Amino acid sequence: MKTFFPALLLPSNRHNYQHNRKKCSSVLSTALLLLTNGLSLSLLVGASSSYPNNPDSEPPSQWSSMSSTFQMHCSPFGISIFSLPSNRFPRDKFLHVCNMMAQFLDNDQDGCADDINVVKMMRFNQAGLVLMDSENDAYYDTILESFDETALFASEVRPFCSGASETSSCRDIAIEEGLDFIAEYGISPFYPDEFGQCYDGNFEQRSDLQVQMDIARGGHFTTTPNVYPANAVFTYDDRFCNYDCMTSEFFYFALTSLLGGQDARVAQNMDEWKASTPADLQTRLPGMYNLLTSGVTSMNLLSANGVLPGTGSAAGATATYNPSSQTCSGGCGLDGSGCGTLGNVAGDVNHCSNYKGSASFQSQFQEAPFSSSPLVHMSKLLLLLNFMAMILI
Repeated sequence: MKTFFPALLLPSNRHNYQHNRKKCSSVLSTALLLLTNGLSLSLLVGASSSYPNNPDSEPPSQWSSMSSTFQMHCSPFGISIFSLPSNRFPRDKFLHVCNMMAQFLDNDQDGCADDINVVKMMRFNQAGLVLMDSENDAYYDTILESFDETALFASEVRPFCSGASETSSCRDIAIEEGLDFIAEYGISPFYPDEFGQCYDGNFEQRSDLQVQMDIARGGHFTTTPNVYPANAVFTYDDRFCNYDCMTSEFFYFALTSLLGGQDARVAQNMDEWKASTPADLQTRLPGMYNLLTSGVTSMNLLSANGVLPGTGSAAGATATYNPSSQTCSGGCGLDGSGCGTLGNVAGDVNHCSNYKGSASFQSQFQEAPFSSSPLVHMSKLLLLLNFMAMILI
C-alpha cells in the first residue's frame, strides 16, 4: 500500500562536571533536588498513559506542531500515531488503532516489543500513522515532511470485524494498512535478505519473500500481466501496484491467511488469492509457509502462534491487547524507552536506502541500548549523582 494514494487503497546529553570537591557538593545537592522533583513529576505524567484504555501521550518535540490539527496522539513502543480530535475521528477507533499497533509489535503481550530491531528501524525511518475522517489537502498540509506517514480513514477502521473475526462482508482495513506499515518501515529494511520489499531490477538480488511471491504468481513479472498463468495462487491485478507494492500485498495475504484472517473470505479472495486458509497456504505455498514460521524474526506475530489484533471482540484490539506489564526492563517498552533513536532527517526519508546494512543506520544502531526516553535518562542521572554524593560527603 502506498501512503500517497490512500483513497485508492494502494498500497521518526551527556554532561561533564569538572568542579572541585566543595563546588561539586553544592552543585550535586541542587541537582539532586531538581532531578528528584523532575523525576516525580515525570512519573506522575507517565502514569496517565497506559494500555489498553489510556494510551494517550505527547508527541516527539520534532513533530509537536502537528498537534494543532491531530490533537490525539499515542506512541506504542515509540511509534507515533496522530489522530484528528474525537469529534472527527471516533475515540473508540483511535483506541483500537493504538492497541492494534501495540499488539502487532508485542504479540505475546508481556509489555516488551517482540523484536526490538524492527521497532528501532521504524523509529529510525521516522514512520508513523495519521488518522483522518476523510482525504483532505488541508490535513496533509500540516503533516511535516520529516514524518513518513501512512494514512487511515475512519470508514476503513472497523474494530467490530477485525483480526481473524473478518467476515465475507466485513474486514478491518486497519489490519492490512498496519501490517503493510510495519513491513515497509521495519521488517523489510531490517531483514532485507528474507523479507525485503525494495526491488532494484536485479533478479539475483530478490529477497526470499520476493522469490516466494514469484512462485505464487507463476513467474517473475515486474508489471502486472494481462493474464496470470493457470497455476498462479497470487493473482493481484492492480495496474498501479509495482513490484515492491506487489511484495507488500503478498506478505499481507500470506501472513493473515496463516493466522486465520482470510478463511471467512475464501470466495471473495478467489480473483486475487487462492490460499486463504492456513492449510491451503501450507499446501499450495510451502516455501512461504516455512518462511513465515522459520523464526527469522523474534516477532511472535510471524509464527504459527501469532494472533491478529482484535480477534474475537467487537471492541477490536482495545479488548484483545492486555499487556501483563506497562514497563519493560532491559527491552523496548510501551513508552518508547529502550526502543532506539528516533530519526531526525529534515526532509523525506527513503526507507529503501535506510536499511540494516546502511552506514547511517549502523551509526545510530550502536547507540540504541541507551533509551531515548527522558524519564529513563533522568533515572540514570539520578542514580549516578546519588552515588557521587555519597563519595563526596
